[in-house]
Amino acid sequence: MKRLILLDTHPMYVMEIVKSEMKVSSIDEVIDHFKENLEDVFITVFDHYAHTIKNIEILAFRPKSITICETKKSFVLQFLETPRPKVNAWMQSWIKELQI
Repeated sequence: MKRLILLDTHPMYVMEIVKSEMKVSSIDEVIDHFKENLEDVFITVFDHYAHTIKNIEILAFRPKSITICETKKSFVLQFLETPRPKVNAWMQSWIKELQI
């Protein structure tokens, strides 16, 4: 997982996982993974692409949200860094659970 700076001020985490290295094979299955495993904290699914800017980096610009972008060969998952290191660690572990 990489830590990047969005718009020169917002730290974010990004992980690109090649589809062949994932436990799931579609974006719906990725979403289902989070729905099933994060039942107590899962709120909703928002289709950012259908409603707003089509910029992969801007997807992460929703605090305490994990964003998912499907490309031809991989899935890109990202989130803005939270003020609580423990929450950042949880979010990283939830994403890493998708890897084989």
